[in-house]
Amino acid sequence: MTLASLRPHTLGLAVSLLGLSGLSGQAIAQTPPASQTSISAGYVGMSEADLDAGGTASVDSAILSINHSRNLARGSSLGLQFRAEQDNWKFDGSNRFGGAPWGDIQRYSIGVPFTTPLNNDWRLMVTPRAEWAMEDGADEGEALTWGLTAGAMRSYGPNRRLGIGLATFAGLDDEVKVFPFFIVDWRFNDQWRLFNPLGVGPSGPAGLELAYRFNDQWELGLGGSWRSSEFRLATDNVRARNGIGEVNYIPVFAHVSWKPTPMIGVDAYAGMAFGGELKLRNANGDDIVQDDLGSAPIFGVTGSLRF
Repeated sequence: MTLASLRPHTLGLAVSLLGLSGLSGQAIAQTPPASQTSISAGYVGMSEADLDAGGTASVDSAILSINHSRNLARGSSLGLQFRAEQDNWKFDGSNRFGGAPWGDIQRYSIGVPFTTPLNNDWRLMVTPRAEWAMEDGADEGEALTWGLTAGAMRSYGPNRRLGIGLATFAGLDDEVKVFPFFIVDWRFNDQWRLFNPLGVGPSGPAGLELAYRFNDQWELGLGGSWRSSEFRLATDNVRARNGIGEVNYIPVFAHVSWKPTPMIGVDAYAGMAFGGELKLRNANGDDIVQDDLGSAPIFGVTGSLRF
């Protein structure tokens, strides 16, 4: 899907079903180190869901995320983000696609986030990003999506920040996708906070999660978003050679975060995927066939290390 859009931050389907980002904003703000690296690995799954015209679909995803950031002069910072994901799809029964519309999907993305203060209250954030998303056997040169996210965030006090941004990405069909997104990182008190659980990217905006912090180790949240992902199909795909696959859905989830130490985190997610849709397009981007995907349970777990 990418089901793996739940990512701690961001392992928020590239993710992309849940976007695993449980570590973002979890702790009370503190003086940041000169540089920081985080490594996250996780699993996200969607149980068997009914296709509207018959048959079922399910997917299991494995995700690896590596992020590094370094502070620059005058409060600026520069980072490097790498993410790899494997989505293993399974289709059973007779369906509108005439069989499995695609097999396993691979995703790789690279981002270079840059942030800098504009004044005492405002901060600018810019991230160019490239992603390769493809079925096994696809032409890698035809699987590239690239673009830019940019936003500005204002501080209204310690741990209270709001902002707005704009994302633009060139899709696999050469059409440009543009969408606005809101930046939310607002702590009402020592227990409650509202924040973006997912990363902004080709799959969509960052969603919202409301979380309650029990203590320094435990946090419980409820969140949701809208996700849309596409990928290049194999050159020997029997239903759409070198075409495009597309998956759309709305994940709603509960999230439990455990941090046994400031450097180690474990995040677990469970919820439902609603409003799902699977679509096949030909190499020119024209629709061939689509079918609705019924609601299905989603679940995931990820572990992360920061140093």
